[in-house]
Amino acid sequence: MNRSELIARIAADTGLPKKKASDALRALLDAVEEAVARGECVTIAGFGTFRTHLRQPRKDCPRIGEPRKTAPKPRPVFRPGKVFLETVRGERDMTAGSGF
Repeated sequence: MNRSELIARIAADTGLPKKKASDALRALLDAVEEAVARGECVTIAGFGTFRTHLRQPRKDCPRIGEPRKTAPKPRPVFRPGKVFLETVRGERDMTAGSGF
């Protein structure tokens, strides 16, 4: 599913026009992105948690095999919630609602 398909699904499920569904999705993504960039955790109960993780510096370059120190870098991480995992694993009936 790509962005436009997701917007169409949101519009169909909520009865919103596609423009408003697109604006709502953009607002959600912007809020998550900005919070994670500030180092905050964003938790959506049942769905998962978005946060940053500081990747440890490497002492060698795996591509060329030579020693080269790299700086630690923050990277975004998503940890799925219980309901999301159960749905993906087929342990939860998808027709019964999201459970969020």
